[in-house]
Amino acid sequence: MKNEDSTQKWLFLSNFGLKLLAFLFMTLDHVGLMLEYYYLSPGSPVVILLRGLGRLAMPLFAFIIYEGVTHTRSFKKYALRLGIMALFISGVYALLAYIPNPFFSQDFTQGGNIFIDLLLGAVGVYCLMQANWRIKMLALLPACYAILSFAITTFEYNTGTLVYWLPFYLRTQYGWFSVLLIMSFYLARLIKDFYLSVIARDMGVDVEVLKLSSFDMRATNLLNMSAVVVISLCLYALSWFGNMPFLPYQWLALFSGALLLCYSGKRGYNKPWFEYGAYLYYPLHLAIIALVFYLLTL
Repeated sequence: MKNEDSTQKWLFLSNFGLKLLAFLFMTLDHVGLMLEYYYLSPGSPVVILLRGLGRLAMPLFAFIIYEGVTHTRSFKKYALRLGIMALFISGVYALLAYIPNPFFSQDFTQGGNIFIDLLLGAVGVYCLMQANWRIKMLALLPACYAILSFAITTFEYNTGTLVYWLPFYLRTQYGWFSVLLIMSFYLARLIKDFYLSVIARDMGVDVEVLKLSSFDMRATNLLNMSAVVVISLCLYALSWFGNMPFLPYQWLALFSGALLLCYSGKRGYNKPWFEYGAYLYYPLHLAIIALVFYLLTL
């Protein structure tokens, strides 16, 4: 009982707690981006610190999306909310890019649409969860779209030639990184289930006994952390072959995996206002930060 209690005390982050941390890191990242845009150089210690902390946000959001898909009672409604936000953000970015405005230049908005990342990752996980292998294979479509987005953005970054048939606001923001990361959490669960079945067979117990113990949560969290580390290192390894349209410290995302070790598997606070407000936080906080920095320059 003592060991069980000792294990449980480390599992202090609920889904709600992970969301708050993801929002915090994302906000710090965007504050650093605005400081870089208006006042400081990319190599400024303040910019590096804020944007470095911002690298921890995407893996947390990826995990939250995976958890959302696996626990939602209606995937259609879940995907619809993500799709509506993706369309809204794409429309706003298109306006900012092509209509003169006092806030951003066109170069500032060429980062892709994060809600496209989240939607594609959610669809990929949903396809993988299905029993029909033909539907499972459809998970290749969001993965290929993310890889295509990465390839086009990398091409533009290295050649300076714009690709108009797939504009930036219809691409993923993190290339293949975010989409494959979301889908890799499903693979981590398969590995965990297989591992538990082997342990249960060797121990001569029913696998459900292990799934009801803290051992299941520890194994799940460890493999989820491993997924973050592996995908982050794969992205970093690609940088050896040439310049990529990502921050040079994007590999710092792997450290967010340590936070997943503290995940309790519990939902936590989830009132309707927060559930739906979470979707609005992204555009609202960007608008507020942009307005504040713009007013400071007047």
